[in-house]
Amino acid sequence: MPQLASVDASIVAKDKRNFPIDFEILDGKETIIEYEIPHNFSIKYMPDNVTEDTPWIKFIAEYSRNDNKLIFSQRQELKKNVIEVKDYPAFKAFHDKLARQIKQRVILEKVK
Repeated sequence: MPQLASVDASIVAKDKRNFPIDFEILDGKETIIEYEIPHNFSIKYMPDNVTEDTPWIKFIAEYSRNDNKLIFSQRQELKKNVIEVKDYPAFKAFHDKLARQIKQRVILEKVK
């Protein structure tokens, strides 16, 4: 299946910054997706849930199953609307680590 969890990598594209990142407002997003798994398939692998809570962002990605349904939910809550220049290296390191953590995908297997 395609990668379900996602983060915006463009905000940490630069190695260093001369000015702070200003998100203007505190924001939150929630995405819930339900997939019905065809009866001739089973879930072979499901990624671990990811929970990261930093001074800047709280991020949660959860995978679950209910009968023949795969349920994915992602919540992201911005805790600070400005990332100061001095905090950018730590923010970038967190963001890069999170991008690697959520790269995993659900694997389906055809039932014989």
